[in-house]
Amino acid sequence: MKISILALIPLLLSGYGLAQSLPERLQRCQQIDSALKRLDCYDQLARKMAVPGSSTLENKKPKPNASKPVVAKVQNEKAKAKAEFGLTEAQKQKDKPKVDRIEAVVTKREKGPRGKWLITLDNGQIWKQNDGEYFPFPRNGAVYIEEGAFGTYYLSAETTNRMIKVKRLQ
Repeated sequence: MKISILALIPLLLSGYGLAQSLPERLQRCQQIDSALKRLDCYDQLARKMAVPGSSTLENKKPKPNASKPVVAKVQNEKAKAKAEFGLTEAQKQKDKPKVDRIEAVVTKREKGPRGKWLITLDNGQIWKQNDGEYFPFPRNGAVYIEEGAFGTYYLSAETTNRMIKVKRLQ
């Protein structure tokens, strides 16, 4: 048997309604057919359960523009995901700008235990030499790193025609 909202109001206003346990009151609200009346029942129950001085929904004021950047970012990511749905990785990468070469200045270089260089650049990247080739570092430290075939990278400088194979660590 469904309890109508009219029958529920006197119970809520009486002491009997307060003596019931929380699960019983929630169950009464759950049995209401009308969505609006059911929501009103839950709201009344929440107001009665609220402790004075605590932060309730009525006391909280929404912060203006607090969540708009996050919401916009999530919506942009969802729109992008929808637009890329079904594309292969190669097709997804086609629209992104491709960087074939970076130029930087060596801030730190040290030889490892096997005689290979560990190179730190001014942009914070750390690269490790992969081959055993000799490389004369320029005095000013200006180098560039290019992408080679099959995902390899080469470090070189404008002052020399030598290259060493490198791998990015960080």
